[in-house]
Amino acid sequence: MKRAPIARGCRGLILIVLVVGLVGVLDAADNIVVPGVRCGPYILGKTRQRDVQAMPEVKGLDFQYSRSGVLDSIVLTTRDYHTDRQIRVGSTEDEVVRAHGRGKVGNIDLTKGTTVDGSPVVVGKVGDKVLFYPGIEFVFSKQRVWAIVLVPKS
Repeated sequence: MKRAPIARGCRGLILIVLVVGLVGVLDAADNIVVPGVRCGPYILGKTRQRDVQAMPEVKGLDFQYSRSGVLDSIVLTTRDYHTDRQIRVGSTEDEVVRAHGRGKVGNIDLTKGTTVDGSPVVVGKVGDKVLFYPGIEFVFSKQRVWAIVLVPKS
């Protein structure tokens, strides 16, 4: 059986489609943290708990889910991931400010249980301070990033 020849222009188009498709697959497997969007292949608001559980375990990533089982936030304590601006666990506060700007300064309360009226009982703070940005929070200990919290942009 004789095959019809593929036009020269079609071969180039097929090659482009294959390369673009491959780049999309590689992007999903990277270790980039995009504020408010994703951490590597884990996409906020889209990745389901059962999908994360089906993947190999990654040390240094802690996943939080909505009531419906969709990925809500991620806490990173590993140097294996970095932001789209090259900030990772271990970066200095000055590096974060140069890359992301000043940000809002605050703290994250560490709670345990609730009072009679339902208010959380604060037992301490997480880290020394936190810089808050849309979609991402940097927790510092001794002026270095100790954890990165990926949250939806509000």
